[in-house]
Amino acid sequence: EQRKKYSNSNFIMDDESQYYVNHLTTFPLGPGEETQTVEESIKKMKTLDSKGRIWTQEMLLQVNNSAVSLVDIESKDELETYPLDAIKHCDSLLDSWRFNSILILVCKEAHQANPDIHFFQCSEVGADLIKSDINSAITDLKSGGRSERPNALRLNQEKMNEQRTSPPSPPLNRAPKAPANYNSSIVQEAVPLPPPYTATTP
Repeated sequence: EQRKKYSNSNFIMDDESQYYVNHLTTFPLGPGEETQTVEESIKKMKTLDSKGRIWTQEMLLQVNNSAVSLVDIESKDELETYPLDAIKHCDSLLDSWRFNSILILVCKEAHQANPDIHFFQCSEVGADLIKSDINSAITDLKSGGRSERPNALRLNQEKMNEQRTSPPSPPLNRAPKAPANYNSSIVQEAVPLPPPYTATTP
């Protein structure tokens, strides 16, 4: 039922793509924060989950040739937009944990002293496919060309078409949704902010 409800939320059209995701948490990064590596931040997130302190928030993640945007799934209001040159690291975590397909974004905008790390569960389109899309867009932006992303989008479209015709996968045991009074802004996180995660300084 969940898959059917949001299958139309995932699409690729020309240079724009959109994926249904669940935001898990965001930690601030940087010198003086508690966690210093991606691995430590993942451990911290799992600890929070074991205490029932991860609340998922459904949203749409949109990618184009200049930015990644997060959009409210109901109102379609834009929650956040990250220019591609503000994305310092994009990776995926495919794990046997109940959040088994996690997209990881480390973003640092010009006005920020330290970056943030964002975690998204990707149950409809795999985190590895979304990672490929974003990283190919970043590569093309840096090179000034269009050599990577068209191929990444083509492969993602093929995978998405296969998923639409394959039998539904078992439903994911989801974390509870945020309470009704939850502020949907990404800056005001669903989780009472855990001790922040910090990236290693170059």
